[in-house]
Amino acid sequence: MMDPYDPKLVPKPFGLNNTGALCYFNSFLQILAGCTSFTRQVLKNRELMDCTITGRAVYQFCDAYAVVSSDGAVVARQVPVEGIEMMSSKVFEALFADIRTRRPRFELSTGQDDVRMLVDMFVDMLEVTAEGKDSRTSATENAVTQLFLHKYNLTTRCRSCKRAHNPPPEGKMAVFVMTPQRRRAPPTNPAEFAGWVRRAALWNEDYRCEGCLQKSTCVTEYNLAIVPEILICTFNLKTDEWMHTHSVTGEKIIGKASGERVANYFPERLEFPAIGGGTIGFRLIGQAEHSGGNNSGHYWARGLRDGGVCRLNDYSVSADSFGPSAETYLIAYHYDGYVPPISR
Repeated sequence: MMDPYDPKLVPKPFGLNNTGALCYFNSFLQILAGCTSFTRQVLKNRELMDCTITGRAVYQFCDAYAVVSSDGAVVARQVPVEGIEMMSSKVFEALFADIRTRRPRFELSTGQDDVRMLVDMFVDMLEVTAEGKDSRTSATENAVTQLFLHKYNLTTRCRSCKRAHNPPPEGKMAVFVMTPQRRRAPPTNPAEFAGWVRRAALWNEDYRCEGCLQKSTCVTEYNLAIVPEILICTFNLKTDEWMHTHSVTGEKIIGKASGERVANYFPERLEFPAIGGGTIGFRLIGQAEHSGGNNSGHYWARGLRDGGVCRLNDYSVSADSFGPSAETYLIAYHYDGYVPPISR
C-alpha cells in the first residue's frame, strides 16, 4: 500500500540557518519536511535509521517537527523543537561523514553543490550496508529509500541496424531529469508532462553496436514500471545550451545554463494510469529554485506549509505560491491517492 500525502503531518513553517554554502541543502531539507510519507517512515523505523550516521541525523531532524503519539500515529508538533534551525548543518555533517567512510573515492565539495547530486547521495547514504559486504541491501528492504526509487525498464536500440542489443537491466532512479529530447517538444500540459516522466529516450552519439559492429547512434528508452510515493524531477540546467521549437507556436526557444533561462512548464497535479484501471494522483509539494551560475549562486525552496505555500529561504519564511519560473531547478511530487475508474 502506498502512503498518501497527509496534510496533518506537514510541519508549521520554520527556517534553517545557513552556516556556510548550505542553501542548497536547506532547500532540499525543506522539501523533505513536506514529504509526509518520508516523515512517517523515518519516525516509525528508528532501528533502521540508527544503522547509518546519516539516518540518525535525519531521525533527529524529523523528530524536531513531528512526533509518534501514544497510539502509534505520527503527527506534526504544534511548535518545532528549539534548535531546529541548526539541524541542516548537523544532517550535512552526518552525510559528509558517511560518504567519506562508505564512498571514499567520491568527491563531495565542502562548498555549494548541486541539489540533484545531493538527492542521489542522500538516498544512497540512507541505505544500510550488509555486514561484511561492500554492496548495499536491496532497496525493497528499506522502507525509507524505497519511497524515492522509481523503476524503469530500459532498452538500448542501435539506430543503424534498428535492433536492441544487450539491453541493460531495469534501473532504479531517485531523480528523473527532464532532459530536452530530440523530436519531442517540451511538455505544455499535465498529460504531456506525465508522458515525459513515463517514457523518455536519451541519445548517445558515440556508440559502436555489438550487433552490426557499426559506429552509430544508440537510443536508450526508459519506460516507467513502478512509481513510488515521492517523485523528484530536475530540469537540465547543466548543459551549455539547448533549443527546441514550440509545438504550437513554432517559436524557437533557447535556454542557456549560464545565461538566460526559460520557465520550464510543470503542473501542480500529475496522474498516471493504474494497473487494472483508474489513476494514481500526485500533488506538487515543493520546488527548489536556483539563481546564479552552475557552481555558485543561491538556492531556496517553495513548499506546502500550514494550508498554503511558503517561500523558505534559509532562515526567512514568507508567503508565496507555486509556479514555473526561469529559476526552478527541482520539483517534488507526493502520492495523493487512487482514483477508481468511472463505472458505466
